Amino acid sequence: MSLLKNIFTAILLPIFIGQKIVIIPCVIDITASKHNINNINSAESLDYLVFGIFREECFSDSCQIMYKFDINSNKVYFDNSKKFWDVPWGNHLQFDKEITNNSNQKIVQKILSIIPPVILQCHEDFKSFGACPGCGDGYVLYLETRKGKQARKFFIDYNTLALTGEIKHFAEELKKYMIAL
Repeated sequence: MSLLKNIFTAILLPIFIGQKIVIIPCVIDITASKHNINNINSAESLDYLVFGIFREECFSDSCQIMYKFDINSNKVYFDNSKKFWDVPWGNHLQFDKEITNNSNQKIVQKILSIIPPVILQCHEDFKSFGACPGCGDGYVLYLETRKGKQARKFFIDYNTLALTGEIKHFAEELKKYMIAL
């Protein structure tokens, strides 16, 4: 009963305070473990966050820049190698360069704090937002969340005109923060 109450609260509370949440594509299993409940409550419960930008059909050295925020160690790394496209996507990034600048770490904390519920509550392994991320201008915002062994990857259209609601706001803010890094 306690588990059911926790799930019920997690779903209905945001609705009652006026936030728009799309529940349909992100189904919550009533038999979910505590691990899954932690995933939907806050970004701080994640083990790490990967975010960045890449360009499709680009084979030069400037096609991507990815950042990894290891939440447990509070360390930020980046990778600008050409390893993103090694299948499966993003699994071969090395993140061998640490960012030690405190202002950059604060920027990454801000990014963590603005991740919308539609991403945090999603239980799909992969989801894209926008008509066709990367098709028009070739650029895609990439986001990956991980808790334990469960990684979820998101492609978000860089062209924010193709987005709506909280995803559009998140993408616009993410682009601004990445420029500041």
